[in-house]
Amino acid sequence: MKAAIRFSLLSFLSLGLLISDPGSLFCQTEWKQDFQDFSELSLEKLLDVKVSSASKHEQEISGAPAFVTVITAEMIETFNYRTVAQALRSVPGMWITCDPYSPQVGLRGIAVHGDWNSRISVLLNGHTLNEQWGGSTNVDELLGIDISHVKRIEVVKGPVSSLYGSNAFFGVINVVTKDPESVAGPHLVTGFTDQVNRTDGAFSFGRRFSKDLQILLCAAASDARGGRLFFQEYRDLEESERLALEEDGYSPYFLSLDNLTGGHTSGTDFLKSYSLFLNLTWKDFSVLSKLAHRNKGIPTGYFESVFDTDKNRMEEDFNFLEVKYQKPFSGRHKFMGRVYYDDYYFADHILYNYFSDPEEEYEDPTYLPGPMWVDEGTDKFWGTELQLDLRTTRNQRLIVGGEFQDHNVEQHSGEVDRSEERFEWDVVPSDVQSSDASIFNLYVQNEYNPVRQVNLVLGLHYSKNTHYAGRVTPKVGVIVSPQQKSIFKLLYSEGFRAPTFYERTFDDADYYIGNPGLIPEEIRSYEAVFERYMPWARMAATFYVNRAKKIISQETVDSSDPAHPGGDYQDEVFQYQNIEELEARGVEFSVERSVRNRWGGYFNLSYCLAEDKGTGERPVNSPEFLSNLGINYLWMKDRLSTALELRFVDKRMAYNGTITKSYLTTNVSVVARKIAGLFDASLVVRNVFDQEVRDPIFEDYYPVLSMKQTGRTFSIRTSFGL
Repeated sequence: MKAAIRFSLLSFLSLGLLISDPGSLFCQTEWKQDFQDFSELSLEKLLDVKVSSASKHEQEISGAPAFVTVITAEMIETFNYRTVAQALRSVPGMWITCDPYSPQVGLRGIAVHGDWNSRISVLLNGHTLNEQWGGSTNVDELLGIDISHVKRIEVVKGPVSSLYGSNAFFGVINVVTKDPESVAGPHLVTGFTDQVNRTDGAFSFGRRFSKDLQILLCAAASDARGGRLFFQEYRDLEESERLALEEDGYSPYFLSLDNLTGGHTSGTDFLKSYSLFLNLTWKDFSVLSKLAHRNKGIPTGYFESVFDTDKNRMEEDFNFLEVKYQKPFSGRHKFMGRVYYDDYYFADHILYNYFSDPEEEYEDPTYLPGPMWVDEGTDKFWGTELQLDLRTTRNQRLIVGGEFQDHNVEQHSGEVDRSEERFEWDVVPSDVQSSDASIFNLYVQNEYNPVRQVNLVLGLHYSKNTHYAGRVTPKVGVIVSPQQKSIFKLLYSEGFRAPTFYERTFDDADYYIGNPGLIPEEIRSYEAVFERYMPWARMAATFYVNRAKKIISQETVDSSDPAHPGGDYQDEVFQYQNIEELEARGVEFSVERSVRNRWGGYFNLSYCLAEDKGTGERPVNSPEFLSNLGINYLWMKDRLSTALELRFVDKRMAYNGTITKSYLTTNVSVVARKIAGLFDASLVVRNVFDQEVRDPIFEDYYPVLSMKQTGRTFSIRTSFGL
């Protein structure tokens, strides 16, 4: 509570700086000559910020049928965001949970544990990055682009299934890369972060060769050895009934009882990643492609595996190639067609210790230690989309499109030898799980202006999946702007999320069983938005109600349940079921002032009442209050700036009912540009006061309940134009 009070006082003082009359702040003649203050920009220019994710066509942010948050390249540089996940923390109503593997996005009071962002659609230049094996997507290294080459990040909150179909359940995040001209010539970016011993590097080349031909090529790599971590759950095995040593002194959680670590581990939180990104345009054609690989160590142990080993890890690849054709016709209409191929691969590697009791003798033991368990999932698919953007009359716009995808999904699970090459199919189902599935989407959105101050939006989406009946999801919006500076938006939308292949089929012949009877999740959203545009800033207030039902979550099935398969399965097994119903009601308030001003930044505050309708309690990992404050000061135009960020996240509940306390963190950054005319450099100190930050994580990491995040860190970054 004291942290919340301190944050509120400082926020209101800083808010005064953001909303003060810029003329009184910047009265020096020299400053006015050097800077184009925000107050000197026309209101039409402020309203002309373009976004493309809200309606699948480029439009002014003020006219988008949603409240859209835009994180610009200037903000990314000013506040020293090193990943897209870090940048998303600044969005109103959004928070990031970092489990041992990957950042998970929470939005408007709901973050379904362990869904790996499968209820948010993430796009890279409009290309959807959600695969269909687990529905997951990554907002970190697997995006395939270093954040220094990101032009803007668009965040649309609320169901967007009327345009994007499944996965756009809670919202859409579109990462838009820079134009080749803005990354002229070869460019090298390097970075280092202490505590986690992380090194980053990126090389890019951008050029416009002619009026018709331009190219952007980016390569990036990251390597982190990780720091020394402590997990109190492994500190004293005798204090835990689940972890207690057996009578003979044997523990399945450690390879050797002579080397117990007291809960400490080093070298197990490693990361290795690389990516290659290409954006090539020639006349009306464009080629978009990425290759991305991520290999991440799991420091906690998971699925009751060995602790303090570098063998536990998760590995992912996501590659795609897209060819797009865009052409205006008849003066005011546009046609877009694209075809693409995506290739996704996932594997977890889990080391167990079933056969390493030194008192036992085995004849030709299969593993010592062991076994190594591997789950593999792949999704190879191609797709095509056609879209017409029709300006049927002066005051009406019609977007009509259709998309088809053909997926081949496979899932392998089993024990392998220590070289991780040989499967022992006698301990798992003998058949490899596979499925061929087709997805067909048809969408239409009509935008009609009966008068200049009113815009009526109606969208409909039809989706048909091989495994489910077709469904229609609508969106209705009324946008009223009685004055050019004030805009009211009333929005209603529905969304759905189809069960993933993993949720329907995963079966390890021991603890987990599949559920082919799963049906799609559903959500309804009501939202009222007020936006006010002033010469110095944009202010917005939003009220929303989200009602989601048939949410898929993992449940326990005991031997008395008819769904229990019997046989060699455990008495209690786990199965995904459509049982949860969630409701979230909340308000959001935000102020944004361009960081191109001498004083600039943002402030936002959100309050959410979320409820699990089945239990009547607040859902797991759901904060009630969230708030962010960011302020930058330009000391010298295009030369030197400093920035301060404060972030408050309210307390949250872990899966066993314990509470992780609220926290307030402070980040300070300095950016120096054109040093000696050769390079840029930046320094950021995160969590300056070394506050304890814990994120609740999900049951797969038992016995660990929450993940303690890295404390104070120093990061440096340099950028060279070659």
